[in-house]
Amino acid sequence: MTFAKRTRVERLLDQLCTDFGFCLPLSEYAHLQEMLPLSIDAFTDAVFLAEGLEPQIKTQLRKQVRDRVASRFETVVTNDAT
Repeated sequence: MTFAKRTRVERLLDQLCTDFGFCLPLSEYAHLQEMLPLSIDAFTDAVFLAEGLEPQIKTQLRKQVRDRVASRFETVVTNDAT
């Protein structure tokens, strides 16, 4: 994974922390970065699980987090050339 892609993943995870309270330990940042590329749903679920939550239980919150991931995901996963 390039430095640019890692930085974009970190920014997305920082936004999820600031906006939704999903403030994961640094080890989880690294774990999620190693898992890429994931689908939007798989990444969203992985964030929930890393936070210790079941994605199926928090459906409204999951939708909000998924929407944020979707809005940034193309840049995170496919723009590795920058």
